Amino acid sequence: MFLIDMLVMAIVSILQFFINNPMQLVILRFILGVAVGADYPIAGALMAEFSPKKNRGALLGGLNAFWYIGYASSYLVGYLLLSMGDTSWRWMLFSSAIPVILMFIGRLNMPESPRWLANKGREKEANAIVQKIFGDGVVMSEEPEIKVKT
Repeated sequence: MFLIDMLVMAIVSILQFFINNPMQLVILRFILGVAVGADYPIAGALMAEFSPKKNRGALLGGLNAFWYIGYASSYLVGYLLLSMGDTSWRWMLFSSAIPVILMFIGRLNMPESPRWLANKGREKEANAIVQKIFGDGVVMSEEPEIKVKT
């Protein structure tokens, strides 16, 4: 879902440029809204899973801060694109594809959720990811926490 969500956002952002009537825009904006709404808990959950406890709050707070930075940036981009004339609105809508595609590329190397893998009975894969991220001596435990072997 982590990648599919970004892929849907990228495709819909690009398709907005090519609409022919208002209903197409309404439908695409609805799909985009659902995808953005889905990404919020998906990204937060994965970030929480891979964050050390002591930094988790600050990292998740930073994730929220980036949402507001994006909102402010979109206003600035829209203002700058006004000079493009009658089709500026198409370019404004299309411009949302740029950060989405960059985020999609950034997510390509993200590993699968170790907790999800463990819940599916794939403990070896889950432990391999945990050790790769957190180092040797760290494994998935029976509890929902990642434990250091003693």
